[in-house]
Amino acid sequence: MSAVEADDDPIRRVFLRSAGFVTARVLTGAAAILASLLLYRILGPEDAGRFQLVLAMGMTLGVVSGMGFLETLARFVPERSREDGERLFRRAAFLSFGLAVGIGGVLHLLLHATRFSGDAARVGGLLPAFVVIYALYTTALGILRGQGRLRVLPALDLGWNFGAKGAAVLALLVVPGFVSAFAAYTAFDLLVLLGALCLLRGALIGPMARFRSEEATFARLILLGEIIRVLSRAVDIYVVRGLIGPEATGIFMAGARVTTIVEQLILTPIGVPLLYYFSRPGSDELRRTVVENGTRVLGGVMGLGALCLAAASGPIVSILLGSQYQASIAVARLYTGHAVGASLLVLLLPLYNSRNRPDLGIAQAGLVLVLNLVLDLILVPRFGVVGAAASGVAAACAAAIVFAWLVRSRFGVEIRWGVIRVLGLYSICYAFMIAGWAGPAIAAYVVGLWALRLVRRSDLALLRRTPAG
Repeated sequence: MSAVEADDDPIRRVFLRSAGFVTARVLTGAAAILASLLLYRILGPEDAGRFQLVLAMGMTLGVVSGMGFLETLARFVPERSREDGERLFRRAAFLSFGLAVGIGGVLHLLLHATRFSGDAARVGGLLPAFVVIYALYTTALGILRGQGRLRVLPALDLGWNFGAKGAAVLALLVVPGFVSAFAAYTAFDLLVLLGALCLLRGALIGPMARFRSEEATFARLILLGEIIRVLSRAVDIYVVRGLIGPEATGIFMAGARVTTIVEQLILTPIGVPLLYYFSRPGSDELRRTVVENGTRVLGGVMGLGALCLAAASGPIVSILLGSQYQASIAVARLYTGHAVGASLLVLLLPLYNSRNRPDLGIAQAGLVLVLNLVLDLILVPRFGVVGAAASGVAAACAAAIVFAWLVRSRFGVEIRWGVIRVLGLYSICYAFMIAGWAGPAIAAYVVGLWALRLVRRSDLALLRRTPAG
């Protein structure tokens, strides 16, 4: 294929331009996950559970304060001129900062007035500060994404995740305890926020633009969806912490962290460039083709990665986390299935948002949250942290099946049988792996990918380099 032909193929063009961004995010995400595992190892299960609980609270309140501007700016700024987009950013930053300060102040007063002595009270004013930092940072990312400045995002992500966790590890070498770790984490994230604002220094001062009615409605729906998604990611933490205790929370999060490596490295970055391309005029056919083929291939490949990770979860936990986290091995092995369910849902969010239907994203996240919570309350008291892992996997996979049928009726996008084939193949091979036949199970999965046409010869053509000239 010539360079001219490649440029005329919109699917290939999106693939090539997105691949660099995703690759960079994979590298920065890998560094962040390794830093997380080191942080958990130094903290130990109990303090790791306390640290993760406080961080989850801060992120939840930060999402509320961000008011959905991350996705809203990324969605609508491409439709505006550069100057008008910057005016919209200034309005968003002003609103999110004011709300974050208000929420942080109320939280600080409540903790003192009620003499609350839990984990949140132990970090004091650091939690409200983190809420403000998180809200402003996500708003800054929204305008950078909307302007198509995707190259700077991996560098910011490297600082926000890897740098902050590295700073927490260094702080623990001086002052042990989760409070010092959270203090260093918050301080470093402040530095990253200042770096993001430096990139936007030309957009910080000037008149503000008002949100149009459709943009304001979109932002409200996105905010509701983001709150639900954050809660769905944290519901296991809250349930395990409440029903069992902080040490069990640390055990669960360590095991889940090991097996969400593939999920965070590959799935998380994908939606960022796709929303940008899906939001441009005349992209209807592009959206349909990318979602149909991408869901099939992504789910199939994620299933293979999940099986390999499940087979190696015992040595990985022992080497990276140590003997104090041996109970995390069962969590890690089972939770690999979550990446499979998530991979079948990940391309639907940019589809919904590009069609101004964030309500469907809310429904999707809401279904995951409700299923996860109900199953947690049933399974955690009986099976402990393994029950929490099973709940998360079942919720994600069930939602993938439900919404595969929904997008067919609403958008004419056919992913139903691809979803069923991926989940069926993975379930059968996972059962064989648990029975002690890991090698044959992985080999059978690879054969199944071709036999069920989850991966095709035409898909591999995208991986070939475009010849120069």
